[in-house]
Amino acid sequence: MAVTMGRDVTPEPIYGMAFSQTPPDGGVAADGITIDYRETSVDWVYDPGSQHWFRSQDGEPHFDAYSNTRVNAANVLVLEEDHTEQPFVSEGYWGPGNFAFSVNFIGSGRIFLFRDGRYYEGEWRRATREDPLTYYDLEGNVLPFKPGNTFVNLVPRWVDGYQLTFQLSDPPIATVTGTVGINMRKGPGTAYRELDVAYPGDTFEVVGRNREGNWLQVERNGDDVVWIRRDILDINVSDELLAALPIPRPTIER
Repeated sequence: MAVTMGRDVTPEPIYGMAFSQTPPDGGVAADGITIDYRETSVDWVYDPGSQHWFRSQDGEPHFDAYSNTRVNAANVLVLEEDHTEQPFVSEGYWGPGNFAFSVNFIGSGRIFLFRDGRYYEGEWRRATREDPLTYYDLEGNVLPFKPGNTFVNLVPRWVDGYQLTFQLSDPPIATVTGTVGINMRKGPGTAYRELDVAYPGDTFEVVGRNREGNWLQVERNGDDVVWIRRDILDINVSDELLAALPIPRPTIER
């Protein structure tokens, strides 16, 4: 299409990303991920046959209108950074006139890299506007991507800006204890609205935690995700394994 339109298609060298066919050590097995933005929800599901992640949005498979193929990627990158609301938009901006943000990508921020049916938590870094983004694991080692295409999901670093739900291969099981019902909430704390009530004996799959570890993200009925206080749950794994669960809310939250 670009050639037909007479565009310059000369490749430009891009630096900052490392690639390796061999997955890096570590990582956690995951069958998929859901990214809940305030206005939309995105799902990525791993297909072992093609070794690619396939995308859906708001419950519908996402197809490329030109090729009529399902949108997929060898790597799915979730990248968190501050968003600054702008008082005006540029001429020709395609979105709503009162809704524009700038993202600086200066400094560092959290990432999750999904490749080969696993996810890796890490960090992006960029010192100046002239520098490329570079990617590292939590130990400071360069984090290699799988050769192939990468789909970047940018998420905002503000309170309740987004939520991730990891489809873990072997999630811990939590059972509600006590003698009375307990409120389940939208986020990890009493400031978040109540969604329902859990009763003693109810069981859930644990798929995430907050930074302090005193609230757990749990999945019920195979799809609903809620948050419950850690102290009223009996878990079938050690605290050490619970501490290895992902932190799926913005890093600004506690």
